[in-house]
Amino acid sequence: MKRYGVTVPVKYLREEARDYCTEDYASLLRQFGADRLLVSFSEWNTDPGACVREFRRISAYYAERGVETGIWIPGIRFSDMPEGMEPRVFEDGSKRFGCPFGARFSDYYAGIIAYYAGEGVNFILLDDSFQMQNSGGRNCFCDLHMEKYGELLGEDISRERFVAEIANPKPNRYRTAWIEGSAAGLFSLARKIRERVDAVNKAARVGLCESTTIREIDGADLPALARALAGGTRPFVRLHGGPYGYCMFRSPSDWNSVADIERLLIGSFAGSDAEIVSEGDTFPRPRYATPAAHLENFDGVLRADGRFGGILKYGIDYISAAGYERGYAEAAGRDKKIFAAIEKYFADGADCGYYAYEYTGKEVFTENEFPDDVWNNRFRSVAGHLVPYTDFRHYTLPSPHLLNSAGMPHAFTPTGGPAVVCGVSARHIPLKELARGAVLDLNAARILTERGVDVGLVSAVPAVSDGWNAAWEASRVCECHADYGDNALVGIWVRVPKEFFKIETAPSARHLSHFLIEAGRATKRQLASYRYENKDGLRFYVLCYDVWENAARDVFPLSRNYLRQRGLADAYEWLCGQKPDALCLGHPDLYTAVKKSEGYTAVGLWNNFSDRIDRPEILLGGRWERAKFINCRGKLEGDKATLSVLYPYQFAGAVFYK
Repeated sequence: MKRYGVTVPVKYLREEARDYCTEDYASLLRQFGADRLLVSFSEWNTDPGACVREFRRISAYYAERGVETGIWIPGIRFSDMPEGMEPRVFEDGSKRFGCPFGARFSDYYAGIIAYYAGEGVNFILLDDSFQMQNSGGRNCFCDLHMEKYGELLGEDISRERFVAEIANPKPNRYRTAWIEGSAAGLFSLARKIRERVDAVNKAARVGLCESTTIREIDGADLPALARALAGGTRPFVRLHGGPYGYCMFRSPSDWNSVADIERLLIGSFAGSDAEIVSEGDTFPRPRYATPAAHLENFDGVLRADGRFGGILKYGIDYISAAGYERGYAEAAGRDKKIFAAIEKYFADGADCGYYAYEYTGKEVFTENEFPDDVWNNRFRSVAGHLVPYTDFRHYTLPSPHLLNSAGMPHAFTPTGGPAVVCGVSARHIPLKELARGAVLDLNAARILTERGVDVGLVSAVPAVSDGWNAAWEASRVCECHADYGDNALVGIWVRVPKEFFKIETAPSARHLSHFLIEAGRATKRQLASYRYENKDGLRFYVLCYDVWENAARDVFPLSRNYLRQRGLADAYEWLCGQKPDALCLGHPDLYTAVKKSEGYTAVGLWNNFSDRIDRPEILLGGRWERAKFINCRGKLEGDKATLSVLYPYQFAGAVFYK
């Protein structure tokens, strides 16, 4: 079993200085089970000497209590720096922050980090502003970056023309050069940081917090960037996608996808010795913003995953005294026994269920055309975040959104079950992964067809071109499932008419459901889902809408309803020839994990919804002889287990033995 650590961050503000060397704070760390404390100093770059003196005092206090202490400093998106630093140049000509290619800025930033390392700080974490594009607009177009872009393009190009070329929503070599040049700047700075640190303290670890942009539109290979910062030490990366995103911004659009962001991103570190921790962020604290139950369930799901080295658990309020918000620590203390059981029975098991295939990498941006309003208008909205193709696309991942809305067990590595592929990820999935069948959305079906895979799709024409869509937003839309009797209809709230397409399929495709659209006195019928087996024996269950567009625009019922859940449950065995190992149906936002180990299968249920579940039933893929229940009571009857009531935001588990 991989060791799972807990790191807790605190903030030291000179004007509101808290004395962290007290039993009040030490008791909080014990409740968290923390083995590392990170201190963020407000004067990290203006008075580093004072920061070191306070660090030494805190570090000595906690070393006696078995807790390592490190320093957490901002990335490169800060403005309080000496004059004369090379700034980043934005597309509108404005200048701010520092450019990683700049000799003076990079010397300044790397020098501060090296100063701390030289003074005996052996763990330094760079915050998630070690990035380029999530900074208030497209950048950087300084002379140094323009020189790099010209080198990559093999041509001299003016700043004005280059900015105009990358505004093109279609993929082109200028966009690719911009992305690759952004990555080059980050790597240049990372190498300088490591060089300066090694000159004074080769044992000092320099870690990195991932942001929304590093691996995509900043173009950086994250494991390689972490290795460049680490040098000869063990790399450290805090991933991103904390519980606060859902609580504060409803991003992602369903709670269960919060943990799945992290489960997806850790896949790029397969085979690495890096210490990878999750972002257990509760911003802005206290629990009015993000409940402790959300943080605890997030932590529990990732412990069950088994690949994480721990969590950066934001459980102490940055400003207030220790006694102001103890709720996060108390919840963590209560859950220690549950977490121990989760790690014992789940962490080392093999994932069961659907294989959710999601591609993350710079190719998302270098190879795809985006709607102009996304690429050039929403690109600069929401304080410069890339909306939606890093915030929404990255946070609302289509395949886990679909699966979580249906409560389907799944993983982001091959499971032996069918694949689920949505949108542009279909450009990258190895075709061998379709051998056990696949669930596709309409965009994935189109892309696979372009790749030469017969998925039964002949044509798909947006219904908005049909001339009768004008009244749709005021219309009534239902989806009708032919096989489900009295429960065949589900109502849909429609805000985006382009969700619907006129679909033509191969004659042998079995049409499963249809959209019924009433507009005025007319009723239109459009295909909503079908099954198809091609001549090579590959089987597909196709949903005739764009899952990501649906999730990002809040048209939730297309994916978030019981009939979609039933369709996915029924499709599993048809697609791959095996029954699901375990399902628990009929409950919104129930996160289900199924892990198979030598001699037993473990099923975990996290009720991330406001309603309690009375007597949840786990439907098993085979008969079992006995069961052990975790944090609940239960009864096993062959291929079905019934548990006691599962309250909101509670975990319950069952371990089944032959």
